[in-house]
Amino acid sequence: MKKIVIFAKIILCVGIFLIGTGLIITKGDLTIITNDERNINFIDEENEITTLDIDISSDNIEFLISEDNKLHIEYYTCKRSPYNYSYENGKAKFFCKKNNIFVNVFNFGNNKQVKIFLPNTEIEQIFINCSSGNISNKDCIINVNNLNVSVSSGNIDLKNVTAEKSTLLTSSGNINLNNCSINEININVSSGNISLIDSTLTTLNIKKSSGDLSSKNLISNFIECNTSSGNTILSLKGEIVDYSINVKDLSGNIMLISESKSINMKTKNNLNYGTGTNIIICNSSSGDVKIIFE
Repeated sequence: MKKIVIFAKIILCVGIFLIGTGLIITKGDLTIITNDERNINFIDEENEITTLDIDISSDNIEFLISEDNKLHIEYYTCKRSPYNYSYENGKAKFFCKKNNIFVNVFNFGNNKQVKIFLPNTEIEQIFINCSSGNISNKDCIINVNNLNVSVSSGNIDLKNVTAEKSTLLTSSGNINLNNCSINEININVSSGNISLIDSTLTTLNIKKSSGDLSSKNLISNFIECNTSSGNTILSLKGEIVDYSINVKDLSGNIMLISESKSINMKTKNNLNYGTGTNIIICNSSSGDVKIIFE
């Protein structure tokens, strides 16, 4: 009985604290934390795009094919975090005023879809910054020199992307790449899984704190992977004789498999194999590391 009373007091104190915090942050106007009535709106850009910069709070972003080869944006208006658009010298910027965390928490669940209808031409740069939301492109081919995506909470799911350089970052969420061709890519995940399917990632750098990493039919000349917690399974196209492999695993098994060369090795802590010009470096604190040559 005493535990129930203590628990009830804690809940009451937390409730009072949240209400008080809300009153301070919203300057007494608690209506700011209620869900917005959101209406659909459109942006049609007739000029050529060289740079696309998207910086929003809490909507999903989906890239679609533009039927007239012009940039179009379909979105939902938001009074609490109003959207803005600007264009100057080839640079298109779509952004919103960022609300405080308290307002965003109470607006959770009111996410909408921002649809970007992308021209079928090479764009120099695409920058995406999203606090909370998923990023995807489905059947839309993205051809860009530099692709930079940063998401605080949400998944990054990209297919058919061709890029010279790319940086993908998420604090909490998964990153999935399918049929992508990127010369140099950096992937950083704090908490979430990474999946790389049917892709050519010539130089690949991965930093992962928590979550699993897997690949299938991956082509790469250089891979450096640093993980704190989670399993790593790299399944690559190519011959094992073309690689130099260095794996350090503080806690977990290390496996190296090549069916064509009848290699099936299993060890712990350290593995050094091969003298090829292609490089694989894996450092893991906790979790198994498995490298397979198909």
